Amino acid sequence: PRVLRIEKKQVPAPSQPEVVLSD
Repeated sequence: PRVLRIEKKQVPAPSQPEVVLSD
């Protein structure tokens, strides 16, 4: 899950999606 979070962060996406993924 952590790796996915980093990937999502690398993509044109703010911290919001990152938090959602963490949730």
